[in-house]
Amino acid sequence: MSSPTGLRALRFVFDALYVVSLALLTLIVSGSVVTMGAPVVIVGMYAYKLARSVAGDADWLVYVLVGSSFVALLLAPVAFLWVSRRFEQRARDREAAAVLGALESDGGSEKAKPPFLLYLRPFWSTGNFVEYSDVDMTDPFLGFSNIDFELEEQIRKGLLPFGAMVALGAPGEHFGAGRLPVEEDRWKEKILLLMKHARWIIAVPSGRPGTLWELERIFEHGVQTKTIFVMPPSAGRRKAKRDVIVRDWADAAAKSAAFGLVLPPHRPEGAVLYYRDRGGPLFTEELRLNRPRSWRQVIDRVSNA
Repeated sequence: MSSPTGLRALRFVFDALYVVSLALLTLIVSGSVVTMGAPVVIVGMYAYKLARSVAGDADWLVYVLVGSSFVALLLAPVAFLWVSRRFEQRARDREAAAVLGALESDGGSEKAKPPFLLYLRPFWSTGNFVEYSDVDMTDPFLGFSNIDFELEEQIRKGLLPFGAMVALGAPGEHFGAGRLPVEEDRWKEKILLLMKHARWIIAVPSGRPGTLWELERIFEHGVQTKTIFVMPPSAGRRKAKRDVIVRDWADAAAKSAAFGLVLPPHRPEGAVLYYRDRGGPLFTEELRLNRPRSWRQVIDRVSNA
């Protein structure tokens, strides 16, 4: 028969293995051994000590309490990030509404109107223009996750010094440009107003009727010199999504030729295009989603073109 001391030692070893296993699982899921390592170990030690003091010899309760603490540790940052992003996006939506309100107001000089950027894109594209950068799955310093770069949010970050980025759409539908809800029978009127006063226009061509109408108005109203056209990247994990992006670009190229806009063939990595007038682009640059500051370099080049 085993001694009480031996049983306690065996239970301690088993408990330690349980805590270590949960800690490793938390680190793997969180994707960062370096930044999360010390907090996870400390939380595990205190969680085990507290659980043992509460549960005593009820091993099953100890395991439940310790496991719950690791789940809370894993979910708390995710929940905080989600809530903070929601509040941040609401602030952007309010800022977009303030921009439109200022443009529609009767009084006020042109200088008093807030600087902003207009983001034009097909509605289906929201959240679908993502570039996936694979991380080495065996590197303990980087973790086991991938880094995703979403087109709209990267543009917003890169051009933040030039003003708020606004777009038509439902508030809160996406994390990126501030959204402006507009009635179906008035969206063209709002777009023309925003085009006229925008500091810069970022346009993603598409073969959809609404986007084609916007592209034609850009040249019709002579605002192409402050417009940056974006060829969305098709590099991603899902082949179906890549095919949709490539087909839509080809459709846009075929249909926009009717009003003199010449779009080059699609590149998987995407591109940035600038036009002085109808026809082909004055210059084409590589699209670097993982470098938001590269958008400022594009603005500098356009300003000096």
